[in-house]
Amino acid sequence: MMALQHKITPGMVQATMAVQVDKTHLSRHHGAENWTGNLYQPSEEGWSGSVEGGWHGRRRTAQRRALTALSIAGGAVLIGRLIR
Repeated sequence: MMALQHKITPGMVQATMAVQVDKTHLSRHHGAENWTGNLYQPSEEGWSGSVEGGWHGRRRTAQRRALTALSIAGGAVLIGRLIR
C-alpha cells in the first residue's frame, strides 16, 4: 500500500516516514555502542554466513515464468480475437 501511495504522493509519504522513523526507530537518549562489526574480522564461528529464503527459490521462479508465459499467451489470444 505504501508503494502505491508513494507513486501518487511521494513527498507526503517521505515526510510521513521521516517523522515515524525519527519518533519510533531512533533514540535521542541511548546511543549505539561503538564497534567495527565484521569489517576488520570475520563473524563468530557459529555463524554460517549462508543466504536462505528470499524471493529467488526455484519453485517460485518456475511459477513466475509459467504465469508470465500464460499471460503472454492469453494476451495474444485476446488480441487475435479482437483483430478478427
